[in-house]
Amino acid sequence: MLDIDLRRQGRALAILNGLQDPLRDAVAERRQRVRVCFRRRIDIMLLDAAVHHKLRVDTQDISSRGMGFLCHRELQTGERFIVPLKMAGLSDKMVMCRVTHVRVLTGGLYCVGATFEQAVCALPQSSAPPEVQGALCP
Repeated sequence: MLDIDLRRQGRALAILNGLQDPLRDAVAERRQRVRVCFRRRIDIMLLDAAVHHKLRVDTQDISSRGMGFLCHRELQTGERFIVPLKMAGLSDKMVMCRVTHVRVLTGGLYCVGATFEQAVCALPQSSAPPEVQGALCP
């Protein structure tokens, strides 16, 4: 779970609140959002129609539009996954993300960039895509 300390909680709240804004302008985003260096080892849940796979990743940064991380598996552009977010004193959230780019590094390591799509805990179970329903908060 991505554990956000109190020192960065204000920035993280702004990021999470932005996930619920349906009028975000993706075109205007291009490098205009401040990236916060955020290094943690977390488990993400890869979404597959048949089964959900956990993957351990090392986060690099986070912004109001997405996050960057390193992993030892080659992900595909467009692949979706769930990131669990935990903040001190607040309820946990789960955020659906989509891979936007993958860059091969040395030693079987991949640098992945992903955009936040929506906070899946906020979705009613019935309106979520079938492959996500099992990952939603009750």
